[in-house]
Amino acid sequence: MMPDRHPSAVILFAKAPAVGRVKTRLAVRMAAKEATRLYEAFLRDSLAIVRAAKCDLRVLAYTPPEAEAEMKQMASKGFWFHEQAGRDLGERMVDAFKTAFEEGFRRVVILGADSPTLPVRYVNQALRALKRVDVVLGPALDGGYYLVGLAKPRPELFRGVAWSTPKVLSQTIRRIKRTGLSLHLLPPWYDVDAPDQVEFLASHLAALHAAGDRRTAQHTAKLLL
Repeated sequence: MMPDRHPSAVILFAKAPAVGRVKTRLAVRMAAKEATRLYEAFLRDSLAIVRAAKCDLRVLAYTPPEAEAEMKQMASKGFWFHEQAGRDLGERMVDAFKTAFEEGFRRVVILGADSPTLPVRYVNQALRALKRVDVVLGPALDGGYYLVGLAKPRPELFRGVAWSTPKVLSQTIRRIKRTGLSLHLLPPWYDVDAPDQVEFLASHLAALHAAGDRRTAQHTAKLLL
């Protein structure tokens, strides 16, 4: 086989699971410690998704800076580590993409830790698509996206976006159209940020178990089922 001339990287964006700093929107239904435990389960399941991806490099992009040792212990072997840098999510993603491309990678995907049931085949589909298109997006049901992939740096896609709002996907699509970039769209999937989304997640996991799938989101399932 010919060597892959377009080496790939998958970057997981995550916060350290600290009480009061993660999943704060869940506080109306559960204690802060419980929400933090749930986020830690999401993170561990997201790490498993990235481990299973067919890529050349796996990266955990973490914040805050002082959590480096904790995050390295959680991810264990098989990951590189990148400290998130920037004033908002857009700047942090621009920085992570820039770093990966400067290291020689030509297909780079970023995903978050809020979709613990995300099928790894979607990540692999994104990596394959980046051999022929400029941008890959995974639309989230809340109006954002759960995954973004690039074949080269495109910082203009991340500037002036109303992050954490239902406008994120539509604003990004407009930028892609305006700049004439080619796009591959993944199937929609869901993030888990609000209490009703946790309820749906629990129902989804219960349905998966009933159907014989006990491998998806194992850490999250232990808490919710």
